[in-house]
Amino acid sequence: MTLSERLFLTKGRPSGFDYMRIGLAAMIVLWHTVIVSYGIEAQRWLILGPSRPIWAMILPMFFALSGFLVSGSLERSRTIVGFLGLRLIRIFPALAVESTIAMMIVGALFTYYPLQKYFTDPVFWSYTLNMIGVVRYYLPGVFTDNPTTQVNAQLWTLPYELYCYILISLFYIIGFYRSEKLILFGCLVMQILVMITIYTRTQVDEGTVRGPVLVLSFLYGAYFYRVRDRVPYSAPIFFACAIAMVGFLYLPIFNALSALPAAYVTIYLGMRNPTRSAIVSSGDYSYGIFLYGFPIQQAVSAVFPDLRQWWINFLISIPIIISVAYFSWHCIEKRALPLRDPLMKFESWCMSYCGKLLHTYKNNIGFDLKSR
Repeated sequence: MTLSERLFLTKGRPSGFDYMRIGLAAMIVLWHTVIVSYGIEAQRWLILGPSRPIWAMILPMFFALSGFLVSGSLERSRTIVGFLGLRLIRIFPALAVESTIAMMIVGALFTYYPLQKYFTDPVFWSYTLNMIGVVRYYLPGVFTDNPTTQVNAQLWTLPYELYCYILISLFYIIGFYRSEKLILFGCLVMQILVMITIYTRTQVDEGTVRGPVLVLSFLYGAYFYRVRDRVPYSAPIFFACAIAMVGFLYLPIFNALSALPAAYVTIYLGMRNPTRSAIVSSGDYSYGIFLYGFPIQQAVSAVFPDLRQWWINFLISIPIIISVAYFSWHCIEKRALPLRDPLMKFESWCMSYCGKLLHTYKNNIGFDLKSR
């Protein structure tokens, strides 16, 4: 059975991807309990220890999942304008609301600055850049007594997600995406570039994985969607890739080699089709969990300084995070989806306008040839 045949059997909507999105988002929250409870040194110790692959696999799998599903959106879109427009609608409305809440509510409640000074501080106003994807991590006087003072450390991956959308669009424009050989060539070139980057720019604090590895994971996810008619859906391949992924993730210098097996592992699990639970059926809460998780965990750490244990932070934070993610989906993200209608109209106008320009150009060229 190929990936394409598996998609057909699940009517193009396997529930595994839904469970993986929310599961990986919850694992990010679990991972962040370490830094909000104990600080960066404890997180660094954990990521460089024996459990490294457990934490290091989360983001590559998230990006591989995104690459696979986003490629489906790319193939269904009539133009790059429509494709990128859909990505913007999915990301920025919720991001703008979360940034506003962080500034106006979370920051105002937890800053030690007088409010007048807080609202006039340049750092406060620079935080608005988060709304357009230019990440700023701090608010003036906020969480200064916490083990880490960042308000939204989770947003470090956002620019790389935007890079992924731009890169896959470029692959489509220059013709790489249309050819199985060329898209594979593009992935291999990126593989080499990422490996060179990691090798020449080593650092003591590797975090989980480098940003370029996430982009590479996204590309391999997109590649598997492109060649889904040829790639087998195989349990032996899954287990082999899982072993390879874990092995490559143990050493930071080899993290780039984990992107390809991580992509297959992600897609194999995503194509499982267990019965959807009520929470999975009611909406996609993964983005809300991602956006609001860290600020809420920081607030819990600030409110209960004597209870800074990772498991306590998780138990208190996760129901709040899920509740806010529920609000984010039903009141913001879902309500932004109707923006697709004016986007499709704009896309149709662009196609019509470009068609007229091309027709005019051909007529002018034909007239010039006749005159000569």
